[in-house]
Amino acid sequence: MLIIVEDYNQLKSDFSNKFQLVLNENLDLRDFIYELFVYSTAYVVGGFIRDIILKKQSRDIDMIVNIPFQRLLSLIKSSNLNFRSNR
Repeated sequence: MLIIVEDYNQLKSDFSNKFQLVLNENLDLRDFIYELFVYSTAYVVGGFIRDIILKKQSRDIDMIVNIPFQRLLSLIKSSNLNFRSNR
């Protein structure tokens, strides 16, 4: 599926609003991401972005992080999140 974004600024605004809504609804995720940012960067990718463009509800948030795997596991285990690591 090819999706063409005509208004990049609108996409940024929609992403910001949607991501803030998700964080406000899930305090465990918010706390995890804030803690993650102490050690790393994170990129939201995949279906979450696509669903914003298509104005659909997302099931999950796929993220790419730049952090040593053991540190990531430690952060996840100290959180209350359900997760699955693909790679």
